[in-house]
Amino acid sequence: MKKAHSLVLLFVLAVLTVSCSSDSGSGGGGDSFTYVYDGNNVNIIDVTAQKVENSLVVSGTAANGQSIEFNFNKFGDLGTVSSFSVSDFDFPDTETYQNFSGHYFTFNLISIDETNKRVHVSFSGNLYEEFDNLNSNSVPVSGEFEVTYIETQPNVAGLGVDCKIAGENWYSTNSYTNNGYSIDDFILRELSDDENRISIGFDATNNNPGTYNFTAASTTNFVKLSKFNTASVDFTDYNCAGTLTVTNKTSAGFIGYIIEGTYSFTATNPSNPSQVIQVTNGRFKTFYSW
Repeated sequence: MKKAHSLVLLFVLAVLTVSCSSDSGSGGGGDSFTYVYDGNNVNIIDVTAQKVENSLVVSGTAANGQSIEFNFNKFGDLGTVSSFSVSDFDFPDTETYQNFSGHYFTFNLISIDETNKRVHVSFSGNLYEEFDNLNSNSVPVSGEFEVTYIETQPNVAGLGVDCKIAGENWYSTNSYTNNGYSIDDFILRELSDDENRISIGFDATNNNPGTYNFTAASTTNFVKLSKFNTASVDFTDYNCAGTLTVTNKTSAGFIGYIIEGTYSFTATNPSNPSQVIQVTNGRFKTFYSW
């Protein structure tokens, strides 16, 4: 499985020439950052916070290099939380569990002030050495921060995957890519912090602008809804039928392509055919390399 976070990609493509750094110990600008790692208070002395379109990255670093970083959006959906050290290579890297992260980690966007560029968050939960393995070594973290962020413009505007699921807005905050059903196929897996996963499957040799109708039997050029089951610790794929439209595909140089379009479909629970979910207003603009 290839792991490529949507927010990481967004910030790689953003103009990152400006950052916001403050000494939380001095209280400059009213910024504060409290952090407890495995029961021990960590004195965060440097904070960097950026917002690009709807997405934010906030990181805090202690004098010894111990750090924590948050990726999330302005709607309060968590992408990832990562703990690491910028100076000690023996310090374990840990991260939120990838699937249904909101079930396993408490992330609360208390407020965001887009006029004064301030964001206030509290958090608590376990971080894992293997992001896709709840049985891997883990560490509890908790804390709260209220900081000022810098807003920057992306090199590629409008990146993201979103839709309405049963009438409710849904935004991808994390993603990875799987191989598809044949050697030329690939599937973009889009996650938020809830139980839902949107999968967009493409034929790498036939995904030019156009409209593609798909059914539950389609193996390429499709969109699918899946729901995470915390009992089985796995996704249930719904039977989906609808329309995927590629509106634009542009080369990103030797690294791949930017592909964008829309989608809508009906999703039916395979275990309960009476449970039918409408996915509407689907939009994607994302990078892929194949």
